[in-house]
Order: sequence, then structure tokens, then C-alpha cells
Amino acid sequence: MMNGIISFSIGLLSIALMVTIHETGHFLLAKLTGISVEVYAIGWGKAIKKWQSKGTEYRINIFPLGGYCRLKGSEDLKRSLDSGKSELSGNTEGSLFSVPPLKRIPTYIAGSLFNLLFALVLFIPFFMIDHESYVDPNRIVVSSDYPTVFGQSDGLPNAAGKAGMRTGDTIVAIEGHHVDSFREIQEILATRTSDGPTLFTVERNGRRYRTSIIRHLFVHCSTYRRNRWTLS
Repeated sequence: MMNGIISFSIGLLSIALMVTIHETGHFLLAKLTGISVEVYAIGWGKAIKKWQSKGTEYRINIFPLGGYCRLKGSEDLKRSLDSGKSELSGNTEGSLFSVPPLKRIPTYIAGSLFNLLFALVLFIPFFMIDHESYVDPNRIVVSSDYPTVFGQSDGLPNAAGKAGMRTGDTIVAIEGHHVDSFREIQEILATRTSDGPTLFTVERNGRRYRTSIIRHLFVHCSTYRRNRWTLS
């Protein structure tokens, strides 16, 4: 329950941060292009603190869920359309529609651009930090070796067993391509469009041998405990 509340709170705050960054993009580009910003607010609802500076009212609102940026004249077009006028009403200096389109367009796209730049600034250093990753090993378990676990009542070797695979084997190469994990095995087999034989290099008890196996024998794979993989 507590973990759910924490996850929900983190998600909510993340959304609020993204919205704030988005609106900050609109705010900064509007200032740069000569569009007046009437209100720049962080959060929604009643203002708990507000002040004026250079023609803009800044607000910190009671609900910290994002925010908004109100540009001067942003409602002029809607009012003109509603009243049936052919010209913009209230189109004064510093209003949104008093500047040319080449200034309005960057102001509109700045919000999304700032979100993108923030993601780059946040994640590029994260991926540059050294870290350990865990992958599924390329050891296998042949399902017919455990008939009770995998619901096989006949007790006969399955196709993988008949092909010479044994539980505990490690696949080290496929068609001469070295593999270190089960994911790499999947990726290589996914590129094999033919049902003809595929050459596997397998290590068993410190010794390696090669065997050719028909591709369709490996189509059905499922996870097995102890980080091994089942072939059937």
C-alpha cells in the first residue's frame, strides 16, 4: 500500500515537473520574441504568493500540479471569431498576434522543445555513469528432462533432446557468431528465415562440440528457475 502511494506521488510530481518545464519554454521564448506574458504560474488553484515584475505577474499556486503561462492577446482570435469580426480585437503592442508568425511559431513549439532538452540533460549523464547490468545466461534446460515440471507424461526425449542438447549445456556460438546471453541467441535466431539446419557451438563439462539443429526446434522457449532456459 505504502509503495503504491509513493509510486503515485512520484508519478504525479514528475508530470507536474514536465508541465512546469513546458510552460517555462513558452515563457522564455515569448520574452525573447517580444510577446508580453501576463501571468506565469507554478501550480493551479488559488495563489499563495504572487508578485509583479516587468509587466508579468508571477504566481505560486496552492496545488503544485504543473502550471501555466498566459500570453497577452492569446484570446484575441477566439473573441474575434465569436463576435463575427473579420479583424482581431485588442491587437495591441506586445500581444501574441502583434508579432509576425516567425516569432509566434517558436513560442508555441518552445514548450515541447524544452521537454526534449530536459530529457537529454537528464538522461545523457545517467547513461554515461558506469553500472552493472544483469542478463539471462545462455545455459539451457531441456524440458523433457523434467517431465513432471513441464507436464510431459510420455517421458520421451523431446526434439531438443534428440538433437543432442542436454540440461546444463551452454550455447557459445550460432553459425560462428559468439553469444554471451539468451537475448543474443534470440536476436540471431530471429534473423534466420529458413527452416534449414543451424550450426550451434555448445559447451558441456568444459568441452565444446558443434551440432546442427533445425531452427523450428527453438521457436518455443520459456523461462525456467535458476536463470536457465527451457527448450522444447
